[in-house]
Amino acid sequence: MNFITKTSLFIALLFHAMSLSAQQENTAIKHPVVQKTLANGFSYFLQKNDTPENRVQLFLVVKTGSLNETDEQLGYAHFIEHMAFKGSTHMPNTDFVDALHAKGLQLGIDYNAYTGYDYTVYSVHVPSTSTETIALVLQYFSEVISELTLEQTHINTERKIVLEEQKAAVKAEPIYFFKVNNSHYQARHPLGNAQSVTAIDQAGLKEYYSRYYGTDNAAIIAVGAIDTAAMEKNIQHIFEGISKKTQGLSHSESLLTDSSIKVKIEKDSLVKHSKLTIMWPKKNETSITKDGLVGRLTRKILTHRIRSKNPRKIRNLSSSKSYFLADAAYETIEFTSYETLSKGLEKGFYEFRRLINKGISPQELTFYKEELLEQYADDSMPEKMSITLVQEYIDLFLGIHVPTDVVQENALAKKMITSIDADAIIRYTAELLAAKSMLIYCKIPEKSKDTLSAKDVQSVLLSLKNKRTKKYRFKQKKKAAKKTTSIALNIAPAPKGILLEKKYFPTLDITKLQYKNGATVIIKPIRDGSGETYLKSFALGGTSSLSDQDYMCYESTTAYMDLGGVGQLKDSELEKFLEDKTMAVSLNLTEFDRRTYGFTENKHLEDFFKYFFLKMTAVSINKKEFRKSIRSQYGASHDYLRRNATPTRQFSIKEAVLNGTYFENRKGPETTKELKLLSIDKMHHYYSKLFSGADGWTFIISGDLNMEKLMPLVDAYIGGIPKGDGFHKNKSLFSVEKQQPITHIVNKEQKQVMESLYFYGKYDLGFKPSFKLKITVSLIRELLLKKLREEQGLVYSPYVSYEYHAIPAPFFAINVNYTCTPENASKVSEIVVATLRDMKVNPVSETLLASLKKSYINRKTVGLSSKNRTGWEKKIFQLLYDQETLADLANYDAILNDLTAKEIRDFIQVHLRLDNHRKLSM
Repeated sequence: MNFITKTSLFIALLFHAMSLSAQQENTAIKHPVVQKTLANGFSYFLQKNDTPENRVQLFLVVKTGSLNETDEQLGYAHFIEHMAFKGSTHMPNTDFVDALHAKGLQLGIDYNAYTGYDYTVYSVHVPSTSTETIALVLQYFSEVISELTLEQTHINTERKIVLEEQKAAVKAEPIYFFKVNNSHYQARHPLGNAQSVTAIDQAGLKEYYSRYYGTDNAAIIAVGAIDTAAMEKNIQHIFEGISKKTQGLSHSESLLTDSSIKVKIEKDSLVKHSKLTIMWPKKNETSITKDGLVGRLTRKILTHRIRSKNPRKIRNLSSSKSYFLADAAYETIEFTSYETLSKGLEKGFYEFRRLINKGISPQELTFYKEELLEQYADDSMPEKMSITLVQEYIDLFLGIHVPTDVVQENALAKKMITSIDADAIIRYTAELLAAKSMLIYCKIPEKSKDTLSAKDVQSVLLSLKNKRTKKYRFKQKKKAAKKTTSIALNIAPAPKGILLEKKYFPTLDITKLQYKNGATVIIKPIRDGSGETYLKSFALGGTSSLSDQDYMCYESTTAYMDLGGVGQLKDSELEKFLEDKTMAVSLNLTEFDRRTYGFTENKHLEDFFKYFFLKMTAVSINKKEFRKSIRSQYGASHDYLRRNATPTRQFSIKEAVLNGTYFENRKGPETTKELKLLSIDKMHHYYSKLFSGADGWTFIISGDLNMEKLMPLVDAYIGGIPKGDGFHKNKSLFSVEKQQPITHIVNKEQKQVMESLYFYGKYDLGFKPSFKLKITVSLIRELLLKKLREEQGLVYSPYVSYEYHAIPAPFFAINVNYTCTPENASKVSEIVVATLRDMKVNPVSETLLASLKKSYINRKTVGLSSKNRTGWEKKIFQLLYDQETLADLANYDAILNDLTAKEIRDFIQVHLRLDNHRKLSM
């Protein structure tokens, strides 16, 4: 790095101050948000938060976006966002990015930026232990505000990247542009257009930057494992001395100026019946209001009435109100109409008119008010993710929403709801029906000739105005009483397992148990106070051993077994047993394995383990429900999506085929004749064979565990499962040789070319080989970003992913995906292949390797924090599924740090094949 001495010294001082503060902090105290504005107008929002642990989210928000641009400046705000990573007065060129890479932080994963219509956001996520990096990011944010150099050389480089980004951008859904209406937003897409970006020069960018970037227009948001007092001191030290202010106020444009009824109809090949979305633009409310609550109550009442009176003609009914853009929120009611658009609209609006004409009974109003009150009954403070808090403070800074205290908000909401009367509901409904501004968006089947116009809508409204309505008869719903059951699961004699080995891994806080029946149990306590226990398990051996014909007959085995009971309980008795318990158990069958998933509240722990034991060993079948289910599928159009797939869906399906995760010849029953081949008795026998024995199974138990209560249950109901047949063989279902070298999918609506190149190889099982593969994939990504994006400007962002399969024989598929112009497609694919070929002969960069190692260690630190149950469960499951060991996980950092550049190149030379790669294009 080429930082000047003053900056280096400053960061070192901040690093020392933050380290001392972190040591002195009392982590037991929960800090409230610190929200202040400095004398120069710069704002900051700081909050300590432990979800996730060991992580700090740092955001810089600048109130400028594409709405500030003139017709000649289209794309300028977004272009400056790119240039912010290309050098400033004290961090020239790519010094800041290079510093992040040296700390193991990667573009798109740990740091990024994005531009909207009226704001630009820069984000960096860093480990909380990296106080030096946090200090560096704060200094960088200050440079973004006032010190960007915007050098012409970098402008020329970024221009090519932005032009490719424009071409690769996914077009928004038509409903989005319909909601934007004819406002200024239509002509101010943040990416700009090719003409304006091509014409960008240094003078123009500097003029825009000078006008719209300044301390009075920006804020820092820092949430995570921070000491807010130390962070505040450092921010004040850095930003108080900056005097740069904006010359032009940022602005938004109202979306509430149009007063008309508009209708738009889109045809969709995947739609079977017409779908109507009725939208009313409303002024966005930044906090809870009585009018907003009246609206919620009214929507509840109307949607229930429409649904209850039109059970066959109107389905999939829902309603909502949500913020959209600028000052607008949209109140929405949407449903599927099994009649014409006009008829569906008439049936829906009839209930509006009925409510206006006949009112609402005290019983109906009371029922829905009580329902709404229940949503404000819980005064507990839910634990929020740091990124959720960040978004709340961004919304607060932009004036979109003002977060409030849960207790205060609940008390205010209850008071307002209690005061709502029938007149308020009638008034609100009348305002919706008489609204001058209403948008109706319709999706209809591709071959439909149905139409609807604004004039038709007016006609429907007028006809209802003069139509006689009947009084609505509200059928009082009985409130569900708190259910209790006396039904018990009986297992006699009680099973008892024999424990062969118990091993504790202190650095992981994991206990491993090995039972005589072949079961392996991994127990990982998560001290999150949830009061819940989770169980996830797997055993190798799935449907891959079946012929294609047998696969069709058995692929839904677990779903049909769910129709029956367990143990001595029939299905109806099992339903009653479960109705007063928060627990669930499901079993799943895939091509190569069997899996179970389960969770319970700890107060039902013993019942849960009994239920789990019986679900594996003693399910019963329900022939009546099975026959009913089969008959209901006669004549149905099965696999509709595959047969009617859009080009994009066809591309996704073929990607899964080339990744080795989807097998085109493995199909479920699609015809009545095939459905009649299914046998519940044969499925029951197959299920028992696969699930009723413990040999070869690995059970992972995690959650808020009490080991003293847990262990006897594990001994009995996992250790006591019969041994069974053990491992079931798998056979390979994927062959590279059977795939076409090039597959092309035609998409007439797409101007760009999307391509995926697949490279295959075999590898040895184990913790270290899997890391070699992961680092190889990361190296490919970094090298292609540099060559295709930074140097050539041929693609916006190549995406590199991989699938590796531990069974039946270990192999991997690396996918390089990109979007480019048709004329550049051949050149891009040649560069990709050439890059991989060079990797097989050239030394691996020690600097890049060190950065990638730190990146994986950073991710492990966050992913395996003490409260992240999901992260631990996922990591342990994948580790053991790939036949790696807990000892490897305990030595994660050491094993990773021991990897050498030579080992990575040797892995690439031996395992990565280029002669059999496959291409998929669209």
